Amino acid sequence: MSDENNNKQSHDTAIDKVNLQTEMAKAQVEIAKIQAETNSGWQTVLTTLANMWEKHDAQKASGERKYTNTLTISILVFLVIIVGTLFALTWRGSVSGDSLIFFLGTLAGSVLMLVAERIKTQK
Repeated sequence: MSDENNNKQSHDTAIDKVNLQTEMAKAQVEIAKIQAETNSGWQTVLTTLANMWEKHDAQKASGERKYTNTLTISILVFLVIIVGTLFALTWRGSVSGDSLIFFLGTLAGSVLMLVAERIKTQK
């Protein structure tokens, strides 16, 4: 009878060990599910933030490009008006040709300096 009791106890102990291992495995699966959901949530947040940042950069670059184009066109129009007026005055004889040449030389030097600075800042 004691052999049967010992066998039954060892069998019950083996079943308890298997049940315990099964429960631990289930708990680990649940932990893994929770971690996966948490990581998925953070990935979604980071992806959304990255998309927003890229959109902001694109809008910022577009705005800067529009500003640069507007400024460039305004400066060109202003210079064309000045050169045109100076040319007309020189043509009529009100202003000497030396002043027109001096102004064009100064303008060319300024443009060259602006281009040189622009090239330096892009490097």
